Amino acid sequence: MENTNINILMVNSYFDFDDYDEPVKTYLDDNLKFSLLPGYQIMSVLLIMENTIERQDGFFSYTQSGEEDTFISYNRVLDQLKTYDSSDSNVFSKSSTI
Repeated sequence: MENTNINILMVNSYFDFDDYDEPVKTYLDDNLKFSLLPGYQIMSVLLIMENTIERQDGFFSYTQSGEEDTFISYNRVLDQLKTYDSSDSNVFSKSSTI
């Protein structure tokens, strides 16, 4: 395990201001990369957001009644490296604090 790397691919989303037909784009994000170290554990905190957009424009005109859409995106907030504690059995946990 000493020379093992873990790469996690996640689908992420963003709003493209230049595309009036399909402005919500998705892509594979490969920012989560970890090297395993014997005797240590890595904790990553991700901020996952539900985004709401309302569009009231087109390429040539403004429309009174807008279109509303939602999409999910995430940002990696914090990585923490700490010594391994065999009593901590968490693999994933959820927190609702921001």
